[in-house]
Amino acid sequence: MARPRDGHAGGHSEHFVPAISEQPQSNAPASPNRQPVMPEACRLMAGAPLVQRAVWRSRGGPRALIPRGFKHTQPCMAYPHPPRSKSAVRKAGLRISEDNADETDFALVDQWRASHGYVINTFQAWLKRHFAKQPFSIEFAQRLKRRKTVLGKLRRRDSRGNFLIRDVSSMHDFAGCRMIFESLDDLNQFREYLHSSKVMRNVEHQLRHESEKYNYIKSPKFTGYRGIHDVYKHFPRGTQRSQEKKPWDGLLVEVQYRTRAQHAWATAVEISDLLDGEQTKFELDQSKRGRFFALASEIIARSHEGVDRAFSGVSLSELRADLQELESELGILGRLAVLKQFESADRLRRHNVLNIYRDENGKPAL
Repeated sequence: MARPRDGHAGGHSEHFVPAISEQPQSNAPASPNRQPVMPEACRLMAGAPLVQRAVWRSRGGPRALIPRGFKHTQPCMAYPHPPRSKSAVRKAGLRISEDNADETDFALVDQWRASHGYVINTFQAWLKRHFAKQPFSIEFAQRLKRRKTVLGKLRRRDSRGNFLIRDVSSMHDFAGCRMIFESLDDLNQFREYLHSSKVMRNVEHQLRHESEKYNYIKSPKFTGYRGIHDVYKHFPRGTQRSQEKKPWDGLLVEVQYRTRAQHAWATAVEISDLLDGEQTKFELDQSKRGRFFALASEIIARSHEGVDRAFSGVSLSELRADLQELESELGILGRLAVLKQFESADRLRRHNVLNIYRDENGKPAL
Protein backbone atom coordinates (compact mmCIF):
# COMPACT_ATOMS: atom_id res chain seq x y z
CA MET A 1 0.00 0.00 0.00
CA ALA A 2 1.29 3.52 0.67
CA ARG A 3 1.57 6.54 3.38
CA PRO A 4 -0.17 9.48 5.60
CA ARG A 5 0.55 12.59 7.49
CA ASP A 6 -0.15 14.37 10.72
CA GLY A 7 1.39 14.13 14.09
CA HIS A 8 0.54 12.36 17.27
CA ALA A 9 -3.22 12.52 17.62
CA GLY A 10 -3.73 10.05 14.81
CA GLY A 11 -0.30 8.48 14.99
CA HIS A 12 0.48 9.24 11.40
CA SER A 13 2.79 11.60 9.63
CA GLU A 14 2.29 14.84 7.88
CA HIS A 15 3.88 15.28 4.45
CA PHE A 16 7.41 14.19 5.23
CA VAL A 17 8.25 14.81 1.55
CA PRO A 18 11.37 15.67 -0.47
CA ALA A 19 12.76 19.18 -0.27
CA ILE A 20 15.36 21.08 -2.23
CA SER A 21 18.99 21.63 -1.33
CA GLU A 22 20.91 24.85 -1.69
CA GLN A 23 22.26 23.74 -5.07
CA PRO A 24 20.31 23.52 -8.36
CA GLN A 25 18.56 20.18 -8.68
CA SER A 26 20.92 17.34 -9.51
CA ASN A 27 21.03 13.56 -9.35
CA ALA A 28 24.59 13.65 -8.01
CA PRO A 29 25.07 12.33 -4.45
CA ALA A 30 25.44 14.99 -1.78
CA SER A 31 28.65 15.22 0.22
CA PRO A 32 28.45 13.20 3.45
CA ASN A 33 30.31 15.96 5.31
CA ARG A 34 28.01 18.80 4.35
CA GLN A 35 24.43 19.35 5.45
CA PRO A 36 22.07 20.79 2.82
CA VAL A 37 20.80 24.28 3.46
CA MET A 38 17.01 24.50 3.68
CA PRO A 39 15.61 27.51 1.82
CA GLU A 40 12.12 26.73 3.14
CA ALA A 41 13.12 28.57 6.32
CA CYS A 42 12.37 31.74 4.38
CA ARG A 43 8.71 30.69 4.15
CA LEU A 44 8.09 29.24 7.61
CA MET A 45 5.67 31.95 8.64
CA ALA A 46 3.65 31.44 5.46
CA GLY A 47 2.62 27.94 6.52
CA ALA A 48 4.84 25.87 4.23
CA PRO A 49 6.34 22.71 5.78
CA LEU A 50 10.10 22.51 6.24
CA VAL A 51 10.93 19.13 4.78
CA GLN A 52 13.75 17.04 3.43
CA ARG A 53 14.28 13.39 2.63
CA ALA A 54 17.38 11.33 1.92
CA VAL A 55 18.59 7.75 2.10
CA TRP A 56 21.75 7.13 4.13
CA ARG A 57 24.14 4.23 3.83
CA SER A 58 26.83 3.11 6.24
CA ARG A 59 29.93 5.32 6.02
CA GLY A 60 28.65 6.80 2.79
CA GLY A 61 26.43 9.71 3.75
CA PRO A 62 23.25 10.24 1.75
CA ARG A 63 22.80 8.07 -1.30
CA ALA A 64 20.95 10.96 -2.91
CA LEU A 65 18.75 13.89 -2.09
CA ILE A 66 15.38 13.64 -3.81
CA PRO A 67 14.31 17.09 -5.03
CA ARG A 68 11.11 16.24 -6.93
CA GLY A 69 8.41 18.86 -7.09
CA PHE A 70 10.15 21.91 -5.71
CA LYS A 71 11.59 25.00 -7.39
CA HIS A 72 14.99 26.37 -6.53
CA THR A 73 15.14 29.45 -4.32
CA GLN A 74 17.95 31.23 -2.54
CA PRO A 75 18.94 29.79 0.84
CA CYS A 76 17.87 31.51 4.05
CA MET A 77 19.06 30.23 7.44
CA ALA A 78 17.30 32.76 9.71
CA TYR A 79 15.14 30.90 12.23
CA PRO A 80 12.60 32.95 14.19
CA HIS A 81 12.77 32.96 17.98
CA PRO A 82 9.78 31.56 19.88
CA PRO A 83 7.53 34.18 21.53
CA ARG A 84 8.88 35.35 24.89
CA SER A 85 5.68 34.44 26.74
CA LYS A 86 4.67 30.79 26.59
CA SER A 87 1.52 31.71 28.51
CA ALA A 88 0.53 34.12 25.74
CA VAL A 89 0.95 31.29 23.20
CA ARG A 90 -1.31 29.02 25.28
CA LYS A 91 -4.01 31.69 25.54
CA ALA A 92 -3.78 32.39 21.80
CA GLY A 93 -4.24 28.69 21.09
CA LEU A 94 -7.33 28.55 23.32
CA ARG A 95 -8.89 31.50 21.55
CA ILE A 96 -8.24 29.83 18.19
CA SER A 97 -9.88 26.64 19.48
CA GLU A 98 -12.93 28.62 20.52
CA ASP A 99 -13.08 30.58 17.25
CA ASN A 100 -12.52 33.79 19.19
CA ALA A 101 -9.05 34.70 17.92
CA ASP A 102 -7.71 37.84 16.28
CA GLU A 103 -4.69 38.36 14.04
CA THR A 104 -2.37 38.69 17.04
CA ASP A 105 -3.36 35.22 18.29
CA PHE A 106 -2.70 33.62 14.92
CA ALA A 107 0.64 35.45 14.67
CA LEU A 108 1.75 34.14 18.07
CA VAL A 109 0.92 30.53 17.17
CA ASP A 110 2.57 30.98 13.76
CA GLN A 111 5.73 32.27 15.43
CA TRP A 112 5.72 29.39 17.92
CA ARG A 113 5.37 26.89 15.08
CA ALA A 114 8.01 28.52 12.90
CA SER A 115 10.59 28.66 15.70
CA HIS A 116 10.76 24.84 15.63
CA GLY A 117 12.63 25.03 12.31
CA TYR A 118 15.78 25.58 14.34
CA VAL A 119 15.08 22.42 16.33
CA ILE A 120 14.68 20.37 13.15
CA ASN A 121 17.99 21.63 11.84
CA THR A 122 19.78 20.66 15.06
CA PHE A 123 18.28 17.17 15.19
CA GLN A 124 18.72 16.27 11.53
CA ALA A 125 22.42 17.07 11.83
CA TRP A 126 22.75 15.02 15.02
CA LEU A 127 20.90 12.01 13.62
CA LYS A 128 22.71 11.98 10.29
CA ARG A 129 26.09 11.87 12.01
CA HIS A 130 25.03 8.53 13.46
CA PHE A 131 23.48 7.13 10.28
CA ALA A 132 26.90 6.87 8.66
CA LYS A 133 28.11 4.60 11.47
CA GLN A 134 25.49 1.92 10.83
CA PRO A 135 25.92 -1.23 8.69
CA PHE A 136 22.46 -0.74 7.12
CA SER A 137 20.63 1.95 5.18
CA ILE A 138 18.19 4.41 6.78
CA GLU A 139 15.73 6.57 4.91
CA PHE A 140 15.27 9.95 6.57
CA ALA A 141 12.65 12.68 6.35
CA GLN A 142 11.97 15.84 8.31
CA ARG A 143 9.15 18.35 8.44
CA LEU A 144 7.77 21.37 10.21
CA LYS A 145 4.09 20.86 11.00
CA ARG A 146 1.81 22.67 8.58
CA ARG A 147 -0.11 25.69 9.82
CA LYS A 148 -3.38 24.21 8.56
CA THR A 149 -2.79 20.98 10.47
CA VAL A 150 -1.97 22.87 13.68
CA LEU A 151 -5.18 24.89 13.48
CA GLY A 152 -7.18 21.75 12.69
CA LYS A 153 -5.81 19.95 15.75
CA LEU A 154 -6.63 22.90 17.99
CA ARG A 155 -10.27 22.83 16.86
CA ARG A 156 -10.74 19.08 17.06
CA ARG A 157 -13.15 17.75 19.69
CA ASP A 158 -13.96 14.34 21.10
CA SER A 159 -17.38 12.67 20.98
CA ARG A 160 -18.46 14.62 24.08
CA GLY A 161 -17.52 17.96 22.56
CA ASN A 162 -14.33 18.47 24.59
CA PHE A 163 -11.24 19.86 22.90
CA LEU A 164 -8.56 17.21 22.37
CA ILE A 165 -5.79 19.80 22.76
CA ARG A 166 -6.05 22.64 25.27
CA ASP A 167 -2.44 23.78 25.26
CA VAL A 168 -0.83 24.43 21.88
CA SER A 169 2.59 24.77 23.51
CA SER A 170 2.37 21.15 24.72
CA MET A 171 2.06 19.73 21.18
CA HIS A 172 5.29 17.80 20.75
CA ASP A 173 5.23 17.22 16.99
CA PHE A 174 5.70 20.73 15.57
CA ALA A 175 9.20 19.53 14.69
CA GLY A 176 9.36 16.03 13.24
CA CYS A 177 12.11 13.68 12.08
CA ARG A 178 11.34 10.24 10.69
CA MET A 179 13.58 7.25 10.03
CA ILE A 180 12.49 4.30 7.90
CA PHE A 181 14.28 0.97 8.26
CA GLU A 182 14.25 -2.16 6.13
CA SER A 183 13.60 -4.44 9.12
CA LEU A 184 12.52 -4.45 12.77
CA ASP A 185 15.99 -5.65 13.73
CA ASP A 186 17.62 -2.61 12.11
CA LEU A 187 15.09 -0.28 13.76
CA ASN A 188 15.57 -1.72 17.24
CA GLN A 189 19.34 -1.83 16.87
CA PHE A 190 19.58 1.83 15.88
CA ARG A 191 17.15 3.04 18.55
CA GLU A 192 19.04 1.12 21.25
CA TYR A 193 22.28 2.63 19.96
CA LEU A 194 20.82 6.16 19.95
CA HIS A 195 19.56 5.75 23.54
CA SER A 196 22.89 4.41 24.77
CA SER A 197 24.93 6.35 27.31
CA LYS A 198 27.79 6.38 24.82
CA VAL A 199 25.73 8.51 22.42
CA MET A 200 23.69 10.54 24.89
CA ARG A 201 26.63 11.65 27.04
CA ASN A 202 27.84 13.80 24.13
CA VAL A 203 24.60 15.78 23.78
CA GLU A 204 22.34 17.77 26.07
CA HIS A 205 18.99 16.84 24.51
CA GLN A 206 16.67 15.09 26.95
CA LEU A 207 14.26 12.23 26.26
CA ARG A 208 10.99 13.47 27.74
CA HIS A 209 9.47 10.10 28.71
CA GLU A 210 10.29 6.49 29.54
CA SER A 211 11.45 4.66 26.46
CA GLU A 212 8.38 2.47 25.83
CA LYS A 213 5.67 5.14 26.29
CA TYR A 214 5.07 5.65 22.56
CA ASN A 215 6.02 2.18 21.32
CA TYR A 216 3.19 1.50 18.87
CA ILE A 217 5.01 -1.52 17.45
CA LYS A 218 4.74 -3.40 20.70
CA SER A 219 1.24 -2.00 21.32
CA PRO A 220 -0.34 -0.86 18.02
CA LYS A 221 -3.04 1.82 18.06
CA PHE A 222 -6.60 0.64 17.47
CA THR A 223 -6.36 2.32 14.05
CA GLY A 224 -3.61 -0.14 13.11
CA TYR A 225 -0.82 2.45 13.31
CA ARG A 226 2.60 1.00 14.08
CA GLY A 227 5.84 2.82 14.78
CA ILE A 228 7.81 4.22 17.70
CA HIS A 229 7.93 7.89 18.67
CA ASP A 230 10.56 9.48 20.90
CA VAL A 231 9.96 13.03 22.13
CA TYR A 232 13.03 15.05 23.06
CA LYS A 233 13.53 18.38 24.76
CA HIS A 234 15.92 20.32 22.58
CA PHE A 235 19.01 21.79 24.19
CA PRO A 236 21.72 22.95 21.76
CA ARG A 237 25.28 21.97 22.59
CA GLY A 238 26.74 24.21 25.27
CA THR A 239 23.38 25.09 26.84
CA GLN A 240 24.41 23.98 30.32
CA ARG A 241 27.75 25.72 30.06
CA SER A 242 26.32 28.98 28.79
CA GLN A 243 25.24 31.68 31.21
CA GLU A 244 22.64 32.95 28.77
CA LYS A 245 19.64 30.77 27.92
CA LYS A 246 19.17 30.16 24.21
CA PRO A 247 15.76 31.09 22.72
CA TRP A 248 15.13 27.51 21.48
CA ASP A 249 16.02 25.74 24.74
CA GLY A 250 13.35 23.27 25.80
CA LEU A 251 11.37 23.17 22.55
CA LEU A 252 10.16 19.68 21.66
CA VAL A 253 10.88 17.44 18.69
CA GLU A 254 9.28 14.11 17.78
CA VAL A 255 11.56 11.42 16.33
CA GLN A 256 9.69 8.61 14.56
CA TYR A 257 10.91 5.10 13.77
CA ARG A 258 9.13 2.94 11.18
CA THR A 259 9.91 -0.13 9.13
CA ARG A 260 9.35 -0.09 5.38
CA ALA A 261 6.22 -2.24 5.86
CA GLN A 262 4.77 0.05 8.52
CA HIS A 263 5.48 3.06 6.33
CA ALA A 264 3.75 1.42 3.38
CA TRP A 265 0.59 0.90 5.45
CA ALA A 266 0.64 4.49 6.70
CA THR A 267 1.07 5.80 3.17
CA ALA A 268 -1.90 3.75 2.02
CA VAL A 269 -4.14 5.27 4.69
CA GLU A 270 -3.16 8.77 3.62
CA ILE A 271 -3.65 8.15 -0.09
CA SER A 272 -6.96 6.38 0.46
CA ASP A 273 -8.20 9.20 2.69
CA LEU A 274 -7.25 11.72 0.01
CA LEU A 275 -8.99 9.70 -2.70
CA ASP A 276 -12.18 9.23 -0.68
CA GLY A 277 -12.29 12.50 1.24
CA GLU A 278 -12.06 10.72 4.61
CA GLN A 279 -10.04 11.21 7.80
CA THR A 280 -9.59 7.63 8.97
CA LYS A 281 -6.44 8.43 10.90
CA PHE A 282 -8.34 10.82 13.18
CA GLU A 283 -11.12 8.38 14.10
CA LEU A 284 -12.03 8.22 17.77
CA ASP A 285 -14.48 5.34 17.29
CA GLN A 286 -13.68 2.63 14.75
CA SER A 287 -15.79 2.66 11.59
CA LYS A 288 -15.87 -0.13 9.01
CA ARG A 289 -13.21 1.78 7.12
CA GLY A 290 -11.11 2.01 10.26
CA ARG A 291 -11.47 -1.72 10.87
CA PHE A 292 -10.43 -2.37 7.27
CA PHE A 293 -7.10 -0.61 7.78
CA ALA A 294 -6.57 -2.16 11.22
CA LEU A 295 -6.98 -5.59 9.63
CA ALA A 296 -4.61 -4.64 6.81
CA SER A 297 -2.01 -3.50 9.36
CA GLU A 298 -2.08 -6.82 11.18
CA ILE A 299 -1.92 -8.78 7.91
CA ILE A 300 1.19 -6.80 6.91
CA ALA A 301 2.81 -7.32 10.33
CA ARG A 302 2.25 -11.09 10.25
CA SER A 303 3.09 -11.58 6.58
CA HIS A 304 6.12 -9.29 6.26
CA GLU A 305 7.54 -9.00 9.77
CA GLY A 306 6.47 -12.21 11.50
CA VAL A 307 4.88 -10.45 14.48
CA ASP A 308 1.42 -10.93 16.00
CA ARG A 309 0.27 -7.93 18.03
CA ALA A 310 -3.47 -7.51 17.45
CA PHE A 311 -6.60 -9.59 16.79
CA SER A 312 -5.50 -12.22 19.29
CA GLY A 313 -6.89 -15.67 18.52
CA VAL A 314 -7.75 -14.78 14.92
CA SER A 315 -5.79 -16.63 12.23
CA LEU A 316 -4.19 -14.95 9.23
CA SER A 317 -6.64 -16.65 6.90
CA GLU A 318 -9.55 -15.32 8.98
CA LEU A 319 -8.06 -11.82 8.88
CA ARG A 320 -7.81 -12.02 5.10
CA ALA A 321 -11.40 -13.22 4.84
CA ASP A 322 -12.64 -10.35 7.03
CA LEU A 323 -10.64 -7.88 4.96
CA GLN A 324 -12.05 -9.25 1.71
CA GLU A 325 -15.59 -8.96 3.04
CA LEU A 326 -15.03 -5.30 3.89
CA GLU A 327 -13.33 -4.75 0.55
CA SER A 328 -16.42 -6.08 -1.23
CA GLU A 329 -18.44 -3.42 0.55
CA LEU A 330 -15.99 -0.49 0.59
CA GLY A 331 -13.85 -1.01 -2.54
CA ILE A 332 -10.75 0.54 -0.97
CA LEU A 333 -8.18 -1.82 -2.51
CA GLY A 334 -9.87 -1.49 -5.89
CA ARG A 335 -9.38 2.28 -5.93
CA LEU A 336 -5.78 1.94 -4.76
CA ALA A 337 -5.15 -0.71 -7.43
CA VAL A 338 -6.35 1.70 -10.11
CA LEU A 339 -4.00 4.35 -8.73
CA LYS A 340 -1.09 1.90 -9.05
CA GLN A 341 -1.34 2.15 -12.82
CA PHE A 342 -0.02 5.70 -12.60
CA GLU A 343 2.86 4.94 -10.22
CA SER A 344 6.40 4.17 -11.32
CA ALA A 345 7.68 0.63 -10.77
CA ASP A 346 10.41 1.86 -8.42
CA ARG A 347 7.95 3.80 -6.27
CA LEU A 348 5.68 0.77 -6.01
CA ARG A 349 8.52 -1.49 -4.96
CA ARG A 350 9.47 0.92 -2.21
CA HIS A 351 6.03 1.88 -0.90
CA ASN A 352 3.45 -0.73 -1.86
CA VAL A 353 4.33 -3.58 0.44
CA LEU A 354 0.76 -4.88 0.32
CA ASN A 355 1.21 -5.88 -3.32
CA ILE A 356 -2.45 -5.54 -4.24
CA TYR A 357 -3.39 -8.22 -6.77
CA ARG A 358 -6.48 -9.82 -8.35
CA ASP A 359 -7.63 -13.09 -6.79
CA GLU A 360 -9.15 -16.02 -8.70
CA ASN A 361 -12.49 -14.17 -8.78
CA GLY A 362 -10.89 -11.04 -10.22
CA LYS A 363 -11.27 -9.07 -6.97
CA PRO A 364 -8.44 -6.94 -5.45
CA ALA A 365 -6.78 -8.74 -2.55
CA LEU A 366 -3.61 -8.65 -0.43
